[in-house]
Amino acid sequence: MEEQIVSYMKSHSKTGVCSREELMSVMSPKSSINRAIRHSSRVIEWGQDELILTEKLIMRASDKRTLFVYITKACSAGECTAGSLFQKMKPDRRMFSIIKGKQVDSPEKLAVLIAWLFPEITLAAE
Repeated sequence: MEEQIVSYMKSHSKTGVCSREELMSVMSPKSSINRAIRHSSRVIEWGQDELILTEKLIMRASDKRTLFVYITKACSAGECTAGSLFQKMKPDRRMFSIIKGKQVDSPEKLAVLIAWLFPEITLAAE
């Protein structure tokens, strides 16, 4: 099922993003789709009711390192949430360029990106 989902997303979405609703309308059963997504390393939840191919989140090593340093520094003073981090990153042109290039337009998507790229970083709950 994972292969079918990935194949569909690659052929129907240039950005690698599709809604769960769209996927459910062309594939079934729903329980198999949900299970495949939950256990997939190639497709992850992305914002509200969306999915993204993880290959679209891969970034240059220098950008990844820059993002890691920024996040660890920003969170070193204490607890850090995706919302506060997102607000700090928006005025920083370099950081905003990196996250915008990965289609991050909300704190929820930033949290997903950080969890996927840097599993060792734990953000505080909102």
